[in-house]
This record gives sequence, structure tokens and C-alpha cells, in this order.
Amino acid sequence: MLRTYAVKLSFAVSAGAILMSGCSGPIATRIASEGRVPAQQEARFMLLNAPGESSSIEQRAQTMIISGLNERGWNQDNDNANYALSISLSERPATIGITAKSTDNNQSKVISAPKKNKPLQSCDDVEQRLNIALVRLSDGARVFRGNAAEYHCKAGLEETLPYLVNAALSGLDNPGTNKVQEREGRE
Repeated sequence: MLRTYAVKLSFAVSAGAILMSGCSGPIATRIASEGRVPAQQEARFMLLNAPGESSSIEQRAQTMIISGLNERGWNQDNDNANYALSISLSERPATIGITAKSTDNNQSKVISAPKKNKPLQSCDDVEQRLNIALVRLSDGARVFRGNAAEYHCKAGLEETLPYLVNAALSGLDNPGTNKVQEREGRE
């Protein structure tokens, strides 16, 4: 009887571990940046706000990004800004892919391919994406673009936002990078 109980317990623990494996593990943060970072003496920006009221998560993203820019020598100065800061934060079902058609040669480029669920995954993934752009006010040229994206099944933006902000801003230190970073976390 004790042996039967031990076998059942072992089976239950193994089954639980398999089911939980779909909830935590390595998170792949996809990071892309492009542009040329301007000289520090010109690093004054103003924040462009989307029409309407910002949600609390959007306000939190703005605060974290501005803080990250300040740490890198940028200053928010709406009256004497050289650059405009644009921020977009989105969440979409990961089963929906995103493509963009080039105006040059009418070719489609995959921005984000549809994602399939992992075996035994109990819920559908969403893609969480943060885009940051700095535009020079004198001529409208985009001088920097950084974005970070992750797939999550359970974790919400409140939990993942600090990672997305750090990843998107990391391109300021080395623009022109496209990479995938792994971290541990809740999917």
C-alpha cells in the first residue's frame, strides 16, 4: 500500500512539473535598434503624447523610459528640446502575425511571425511590445528607434514592463543591434 501511494505521489509530482513547465522558464526578449545617437550636449527631448488620456501602464512606461534616458545623459526640456520622444506600448494575440509591405519593391517583410503554443501550454500567448523613437525636431529625421518584444502566457505588462524598457533603451548604448536575450521569468 505504501508503495502504491509513493507511485501515485511520484506520478502526481511529475505531472504537476510537466504542466508547470508551460508557465515558467526562459523568456526570449527580442531587441532591435537603429540610428545614430546624437551628442550629449544636444540630448534634450520633449515627450509626444498620444491623443486622449494615457492608461496607468502607459504612464508607468513613460516614467521608466524618461528615467532611463536621464541616466544616459538625456534631459526632458519641453521648451528647448532638440528631439521628440515617441513611445508605443502594445499587446496582441501572438497567433496574429504582422507584416509590412515595402514601398520600394512591393515586398512584404515579416515584423513578427505568428507564434505557436508550446506542448501542454494551458493558455494562448500574447506579444508584448515596446517601441521608442527619437525624432530630430529641426528636420523630422528619426535618429533612433529601439524596440523590445516578448511572448507571455501568464505574465502581464505590469510584470514585464521593466524588462521591456531596459531592453528597448539598451540600443542607445549600441545602436544598430538586433539580438535575442534570455532571462528567467513567468511566461
